Amino acid sequence: MLPVTACPNTLKEVEEASKRLNCGKDQFQKNQYMCLPNVEKTSLNEFCYNGVMGIQEKGYCLEVNSKNETLLLQSCTDFTHGCPKRHFWSYEFFKYPACQNINTQQQCFIAQPSCQQKGINSGNDAPRDNTIVIVLATAIPIVLIVVLVVLVVILKNKRKKERRDGWRRVALKEKSNSTIRGKDDQVEAQKALTFISQKIGESFNTSGDMDNFHNQLKDGVKLCKLVNALKPGAVPEKMYANPPTMSIRQMKLIDKALENIKLLGLPDHEMFTTVDLYKAQNLHQVVISLNAVAGKVKAYGPTAAETSMFEFTEEQRKEG
Repeated sequence: MLPVTACPNTLKEVEEASKRLNCGKDQFQKNQYMCLPNVEKTSLNEFCYNGVMGIQEKGYCLEVNSKNETLLLQSCTDFTHGCPKRHFWSYEFFKYPACQNINTQQQCFIAQPSCQQKGINSGNDAPRDNTIVIVLATAIPIVLIVVLVVLVVILKNKRKKERRDGWRRVALKEKSNSTIRGKDDQVEAQKALTFISQKIGESFNTSGDMDNFHNQLKDGVKLCKLVNALKPGAVPEKMYANPPTMSIRQMKLIDKALENIKLLGLPDHEMFTTVDLYKAQNLHQVVISLNAVAGKVKAYGPTAAETSMFEFTEEQRKEG
């Protein structure tokens, strides 16, 4: 583990630093180079992480225990800017520079308001004239903001009556469209669950209710069983033999299933993401994707071609 003054902030810089340290890749071919602040926030450190570059929760920054190179999570929800707003892979640390921008003297993240306050408090010994300057510098922007807010409120009140009717029309249209799509989704969701039930040889609630659809699939187990039903051995059974309860393991199963589903040749617009399913952010897209899989393997009229849908190339075997 080497101390550095700054971390890479582009993929190209990460790859160059990785080559310099001779870092390898994990079992999923993800670059194991890392550059993170230590827990004490006294330095930035670059190193080759000896583990899986897994998915990290949004709202957290990564830190490293410099004694044993263990990755730790530090909440960043109080940051003024730069806190990850979506789940991210460990190797994507460089996309969030605020998580590496630290004040080593104050031992805090610069984006933390408390860190900025420490810097202000440390100047209490300055002359009184400096205090007046600080007060004025703070007061003037506040006055300008208040004036701006008043102007905005006046403008909004002036336009409010004109917009009200438009908002109502838009709301009614969206409600109508949502109702139509909701009914269609339930029908298609039931088809998708029925397809999975038939392929893995298990009986479970195949109701098209979206809550049931989400609950049946969110742990990733049935998706992995579906992949193995189409291509035996594509996902090691030990990964889902004991259904996971931890969110990180459930998302890892979904991600593993998606890697294999992609090999069916589905176009990007028919694929879904891990958070689309796990966080129920876009269950409509999940339904589309699974029914596309059903179409690929001719779920409602199997043929001999089904057995060859997952023929891997040598390069795909190495990647998988």
